[in-house]
Formats: sequence, structure tokens, C-alpha cells
Amino acid sequence: MKLRRVASVVALLWSFLIFLPASSHAQTYYFSVPSNSSDIYINQDGSVTVAYAITFANDSGASPIDVVDIGLPNDYYDLSTAQAWIDNTPITEIYKSTYIDTGVEVRLGGQSIPPGQTKTLYFQITNPHMVYVDDEKPDHASVEFSPTWYGSDFTYGTTDVTVNFHFPPGVGPDETIYHNRQYDAYEYDKDGRIVFTFREPAGSPSSQYLYGVSFPAKYVATVFEPYREPFVLKVLNFFFDHIFLFFFLGIIGFVVLNLTRQRRRKMAYMPANVAIEGVGIKRGLMAPEAALLAEIPLNKVVTMILFGLLKKGIVRVETTPAPKVFKLDGVGTESLRAYEKDFLGCIKGDGTLDTKALKPVMVDMIKETNKTLKGFSRAETTDYYRAIVDLAWKHVTDAKTPELLGQEWDNQLEWIMMDKDYGKKMEDTFEGRDVVMPRWYGNYGPLRPTVAGTGGKFEMPGAKLANEMVTSVENFSGKLITNVESFVTGVTGVTNPAPQSSGGRSSGGGGGGCACACACAGCACACAGGGR
Repeated sequence: MKLRRVASVVALLWSFLIFLPASSHAQTYYFSVPSNSSDIYINQDGSVTVAYAITFANDSGASPIDVVDIGLPNDYYDLSTAQAWIDNTPITEIYKSTYIDTGVEVRLGGQSIPPGQTKTLYFQITNPHMVYVDDEKPDHASVEFSPTWYGSDFTYGTTDVTVNFHFPPGVGPDETIYHNRQYDAYEYDKDGRIVFTFREPAGSPSSQYLYGVSFPAKYVATVFEPYREPFVLKVLNFFFDHIFLFFFLGIIGFVVLNLTRQRRRKMAYMPANVAIEGVGIKRGLMAPEAALLAEIPLNKVVTMILFGLLKKGIVRVETTPAPKVFKLDGVGTESLRAYEKDFLGCIKGDGTLDTKALKPVMVDMIKETNKTLKGFSRAETTDYYRAIVDLAWKHVTDAKTPELLGQEWDNQLEWIMMDKDYGKKMEDTFEGRDVVMPRWYGNYGPLRPTVAGTGGKFEMPGAKLANEMVTSVENFSGKLITNVESFVTGVTGVTNPAPQSSGGRSSGGGGGGCACACACAGCACACAGGGR
């Protein structure tokens, strides 16, 4: 059968395992999904009935699975038709979801899945407004469906994904069309309806799979037209037909915007926070770890780690003609943090950094930082460390003597480096003041030739310190890693890979929307990941 690209509505059901916290303690979810089977019954009234059988194997060290959120493709779903059961025991508590915009929540109650146990949840619901005109064959109707998937942070193993499309009664074998992917099996159900079966026997529980079918529209009473914006199209046609300059500027603008978005996406190295926020603040992060949470540019985070080692007397730094770092002989490293020890392992004998070896170091650091944040509110934690940065500046600003100014600057250096206005604030804070330099300054290249020592103390004008620190840190941060974008892209590809497109194209109605790679122009699509 010829492969077709059609325009239709995606019936995307997105469910997440969630929890209802009974105490202030964070809960942990970790499970596998041995099988995920769904039957899509295309009804003659233009609705579909979706029947799920999903097997959850809860990890022995995880929290009980007590609620399942099921996202629905539009607001037309009929809640009165929703049914759910486990082990032949009906589950009656099915409500409009309090977590996702369009969908329901199934409260498992006495059928909650304890740690170490496996159960199968059966769920079905009727969702109207789901059959759309096939754009390539106007006399045909079209339906697409993507079964639920889960966040990679909470799942492991493989999933036997099965989707069965039950065509409307009366559709003949020569009248069926599949979309981008051919079916794996073809049969008739007990009612004599043709069934296309799509299967991924070793699928991923955290991946999206999209399937679709078309058939003559005469077999359903209602077929919906995809949502269109004729006025906008007329305006666009006007620009394309009559104003070449606007067309040219539009293309340029699109290219620039797309490149900007791609670059921003490549530089976002922390994993997308798709899990439900926990409660409370995660205290105890070191400044470089807090900088990762705030997604400070990675080259600056590396510089912060370096200054931490410099202050501890572990390394010596040269900045000219090119940045070089040398580990000092005879100093112990037992008390260093894991990422600091790993960083030292990336310093080559000639004083340069082995950026190839540094990538996995930063990947591990990002993953560990992200792991420590599970169960805590990232928004509250981010605000907390912003307040620490503000407080650090206050300590430096309020220092009354050159000795105290040098001491506070030494104590707060890594935190104030997190500030995006670090350079300007350094100049404003140190202008017109003198500062007694901390002992470690002797191992930092730019400052050694500029400071005069008297009475065992090394004092210098604050304005000079600010200028040299700001200039040298900026230069050092930019030159330590020669190709920052390539370095960050290499890290991001592991810690926060770009979502993969489903490859289909369709358009249609449905409530809501989001930025995930969904195969419809107006469908209610929910991005995969996490749980609440």
C-alpha cells in the first residue's frame, strides 16, 4: 500500500504517574512499563473510544503509585464514559485533572501499586471531535494516535508498545490506508471490523510513537475540517505576491530567529524540568552547582571551579599569552569535591585543559546536580541561591576596611561571579577603595606583577583590582575553552538532548497546545516526561 502523508487530528493520550503528598517528605518514582497496549475504536459519530491496558512494574525502592494522570487531546472528552479497573476491581475516582490542563486523573485508592509489585491498569474513555478530513483525499477521513509515554527520569527498561486501530463497521480491505508507517498485523475483530496493529516489541517507555489511518468518509456521520485561518493566509499571500521586500525580510527574520532558538536550545545544558516540582529548598549546593541550576554559561562555571581550586591552594594560574593551569606539587586533594578532583584530571602537563576529557566531567556534574534537586522545588531553590548572591554582594559592599574588604571578597568570590552583572558591580563596589589581597592571589598570574607588599600585607587600589579581575576573568573564561559552543553542544547532547520529531504531518482541532514535537498543527499535545 502506498505510504501517504495525511492531515488529521492526533489523539494523543499523555499520562504521568503522580503522587499526592501526605507529608513534607518528597516521594520518589521509579518504574518500568513492561507493556503498553491500546485499542482505538473509530466510531461512526466522529469520536474515538480509547481503551488502554498498561502494565506498571514499580521499583522496590520507589514510592507507591497511587494516581495516574491521563492527558486528553481536546476538551470534548466525555468524562461520564471514563472507566478504569485493576484486577477486575473497578476504580470509581476519575476526575478532571488538577495537574494537566486537558485530561483526567485516576485515583487508584486501594489498588495503588506498592514498591516491588506489578499491576495492569485498564482505562477507557470516549473522546468526540477526533475524525478529520484527509487533506490529500478530501473524500476520506483520517485519525492519528500516539500512545502515552513517560519521563526518562522515572522509567527504565523496554516496553512492548501495541496500538490497534479498529476501523468503522463496513470499511472494506481495499478502502483502508495507513500513514507513514505500515502496520505489523492485519485482522478482523469479533465485530467484523478491520484492525490494523502497530507494534514496537522493544520500545522505550519514554519515547513517542505515532501511527495513523484513513478510510472513506462515508463510513462516519461526522468528519471535522482542520482549523484554518483564511484571513492570515490572505495576508501572507498578499505579502508573497506583491511585496518582495517583506518576503525577503520575513525569510531573513525566520532564519535569524530559528538560528537564535537553535543556539539557545544547544546552550541549555540542564535537563528539561518536566517532572512535578517538589516542595522546599535544596540547600547545601556549592556555588558551581548553583550556577548549573541557573544555567550560567558552562565556560564560566568551569572558571568558577578553577577559582575554587586556586583559593584552596591546589593550582597555579598563568593568563598570558594563553590561559594555563598547573597543579601545585605536594598539596593534598582528599577534601576536594568529586567534580574538583575530576577537573584536576583534565589538566594536561603543558597547563592546558583537555576539553575532550572535560566534557564527561561536566556531564556527570550536571547529572549529579539534577539528581540532588529531585523532590525539591527548583523555582524556590533558584530564588534561594539568587538571594545568596545578593547577600554575598552585601557582605562585600558593607566591608569597612581594606582588610575586611579583601576578606569578604575572598569568601564570596565564587558566589558573586554567578551574577550576570558581575563586572559592573565589581567596578562600582571597589571604586575609590583599597583592598588587602588574600594569600592565594600570589598564584594568580594577572595580579602578581601589580601588587606592592608592605608590612607583610599586599594592598592595592580597588579600582585596579576590579579592572584586572573583570578583564582577566572574562578573557580567561573565553579562552580556557576555545570553542565554547561546540563544548556546550557536546554536553547538551547527553544531558538535555533535543526531542525527536514523530515525522508525521497533520492538522486538526483540539484544545491547548505546547512546544513538543507533535504531528499536528492545532492538536492538544503534551510533552513527554516526568510525573507529578
